[in-house]
Amino acid sequence: MPLSEQQYQLYINGRSVPGEAAPFSVLNPASGKPLAESPAASPAQVEAAIAAARQAQPGWAALSDQQRRAYIERAAERLIEHSSELAKLITLEQGKPLDGPGSRFEMQAAVAWTQSAARTEIGDERVYEDASRKDVLLPPAWRGGLDHALELASDDRRLARHASAEDGQFRGHQTLGIHPAGDTGAGTPGR
Repeated sequence: MPLSEQQYQLYINGRSVPGEAAPFSVLNPASGKPLAESPAASPAQVEAAIAAARQAQPGWAALSDQQRRAYIERAAERLIEHSSELAKLITLEQGKPLDGPGSRFEMQAAVAWTQSAARTEIGDERVYEDASRKDVLLPPAWRGGLDHALELASDDRRLARHASAEDGQFRGHQTLGIHPAGDTGAGTPGR
């Protein structure tokens, strides 16, 4: 079935659900034609996804480092299994070449990042810039796939939140920490 005919949904709290906000078109930059319609989350769905992640986090943190790394290794295996189709999707969506420093290379890098995280022992030591906080404070720099894979391997309490300042839909990326009661983290780098 062509991508443009497929129905895509959000994955929130272990279930596929339709987006409640207006979907947006994903265009093929080479042709300018619609490639697919992407669902968009409403502000309530964004909050539900964050709440579900917060609820799931203690169970993830309770797993041993070895157990978390096993899950991440399985994710790497799935990336390998689907790397050809994912590389083609990247090319269609972003317009980059399939070969050379293109989509296949990007998929190989994603696999390597994920495998590296699965093989990196995290241990129990935690380092905080501010001992009163429950999260790790990071500068507002873009971080690559290896950093995100390592975050997943750890049991730290950061969550990825995708939201637009204008409409609250899944768009840009910011890191959301779990703060002490009453602390919103306003003005904190990386938020």
